[in-house]
Amino acid sequence: MSARLRLLVCLICALVAGGVVTAQAAPPHSGPNPNDHSTGVLVGTTTGNGGVEITTPYGQPLELEAHGGGFAAQFALRNGGAQPIPMKELLVRSFTDEPGQPPDPDLVVRVGEGAPGPFTLAPGVTKKVNVVWSPSKLTRVRQLYAQVLVQPDTAAFPLQVVTVHAMRDSAFPLVTAHPLGWLLLLPLLGALATALLGLRGTKDTVDPRIRLIGLAVTAAQLLLALYALGNFDPELTRSMGNDGLQLVDRIVASGPSGIELSLGVDGLGVVLVTVVALASFLAILVTPGADDTRLATAAESRAVPLVLLVSAAAIAFFTVGDLVLLVLFGVLLAVAAVRLIAAEPTPAARVIARRVGATWALGLALLAGAVSILRSHSGAGFLVDGTHAAHLSSIVELIRQGLVGTGALPQASVKVTYVLLVAAALLFSPLLPLGGGLVAAISPASAPEDGEGDALPFAGGAIPMILAGTLVPAGTYLLLRVVAAILPEAVRWSGPATATLGALLFLANALAASVTPSLWRRAALLVGAQGAAALLGLASLTQEGIAAAYLLTVAPVIALLFLSGCGLRAGSRGGRLVGVVGALFAAALIGPGAWGTLLAVTGAFASAPVASVLGAIAFAVSAGVGAFGAYRALAATSSRRPGAGADRAKGWSSWELGTAFVVLLFAAVLSVYPAGLMAPFGGALRDSTDRLDPPGPDQIASL
Repeated sequence: MSARLRLLVCLICALVAGGVVTAQAAPPHSGPNPNDHSTGVLVGTTTGNGGVEITTPYGQPLELEAHGGGFAAQFALRNGGAQPIPMKELLVRSFTDEPGQPPDPDLVVRVGEGAPGPFTLAPGVTKKVNVVWSPSKLTRVRQLYAQVLVQPDTAAFPLQVVTVHAMRDSAFPLVTAHPLGWLLLLPLLGALATALLGLRGTKDTVDPRIRLIGLAVTAAQLLLALYALGNFDPELTRSMGNDGLQLVDRIVASGPSGIELSLGVDGLGVVLVTVVALASFLAILVTPGADDTRLATAAESRAVPLVLLVSAAAIAFFTVGDLVLLVLFGVLLAVAAVRLIAAEPTPAARVIARRVGATWALGLALLAGAVSILRSHSGAGFLVDGTHAAHLSSIVELIRQGLVGTGALPQASVKVTYVLLVAAALLFSPLLPLGGGLVAAISPASAPEDGEGDALPFAGGAIPMILAGTLVPAGTYLLLRVVAAILPEAVRWSGPATATLGALLFLANALAASVTPSLWRRAALLVGAQGAAALLGLASLTQEGIAAAYLLTVAPVIALLFLSGCGLRAGSRGGRLVGVVGALFAAALIGPGAWGTLLAVTGAFASAPVASVLGAIAFAVSAGVGAFGAYRALAATSSRRPGAGADRAKGWSSWELGTAFVVLLFAAVLSVYPAGLMAPFGGALRDSTDRLDPPGPDQIASL
């Protein structure tokens, strides 16, 4: 990286890290306890407009503290005017309330020790309001966000809200209460530190601490991601609390614009966050150290800050809950990834970087257009600090508002928005014809070839690995997290056409994989083909097809990640891991990936038979290509050159055979029973199925 680029990385990291630190800063608990009933006075932050003034201890959200087996806090209402103000009953919006269902019985609000109203607030009088959350043993949510609606019974004063928050079972709250914030903050701080150290190096030398810092940061990031995955409840659905999201962090980014920096994950998000953390750690691990004799050592080590920046941007992209920030983090992800690709000291890398940048720029422009339409038709709402906003771009708020069902989004706008979002998702994916740049970027094209023309992974860098874990799943994630969630009606209306498009792209990329001579480009094309199969499954509107879309978002990405890692690490260790390449190829692309594509094809048969037939042909082609590719990899590794100038190895060593056996056993288990990969998706999958294929009257009556 040039000095100016390193300074730019430092500036970006400092700005974003500052925002994350602000989001995670705990409010100062000093002075008298505002919730102490003996003081008789409530001190803190006061908001109001000369009418109803609201005082909360430390601003909003109002933190509920452990009290009597539950959680409780107080805020105060005061009439700052000269006339009595009649007040309606204080209602609670707990984000577990579905339309037509009663409010959450575990969350209670009282004026003093009495009922929540209605009541009259006399001039100058202050009334304390008690908020109590007593989660039952059956409650699955570990974190509560709710809003107390403070509504005067007169048009002279507007509705106000008090946001409340509580966290259950949080040991070491500074870290465990904000795992997503730390997952975003750690790589930003690491990128900042390594970029500053890089300023001290020269063109041909590199500070050895750069790689060590990168390893330490990504190792901590991976541990945090595994903690988040281990503490994630896969059965939590939208109706159980927090709109189905867990590990939520919220802070207002721009009150007048109605934008929140809200981080949270469902089942798909938590898996992708773990994949990003794993890809980041392995990418730094395969980066050569200062004492490594491989070519381009300095160039690859200087790429560490960009690897960390890509990691942070991807974490934000897969966890942020606001569409405007989704676009902004997508821009950061694309810029960092393009600069990372261009950091390779070859003319071909610069060409690939321009192609990836062009397709992602077009995709982000389409995504920004769709977000603008959705935002302009959204309704008013309140942010986490109680600020009123005329328009919101929060994904969960847009889901709750039901823009299509309520008619807030006109039919013409629905069609345009849907086309823009689907087109953006396809541009983000490694799909031919427009995604050829990303296909090339995740294929180690610089690897030397064997006698039959297949590129074997003896060279390259960390680029294919980090891109496999960050850019590759972005398209299918956008389809599931945004398109299917906000515009389920549009998915239903266009189901057969969208399914046919997915089947055609699936077939085209499978055929392209069948004619390419490079083993690794073939793998990349099959990953892209399975992404197209995810579109087919989603548009089928069946439980099997939607489950296939979730599976195909993750399984091919993990496959490509380990394929790239195996090959790259082999280049620095004399080819000792090349013996398991064929096993990994078969494990990921013929096992769970085959199950996913098969589910997509069978799921689409009832609703889109033509697309299902095309998908069946594509499935047969991709399965054949994958099987042949595995055979070629196994045949090549049995007589490979482990290193430059070395004699050909005589078969596999016992260590290689043992490793291959373990991998093949793992592959066999996943191939026969891929439910292990599906386990975290339980609640998110049910929510997606209910939105895309809602139960009919007969089904509801039978419950």
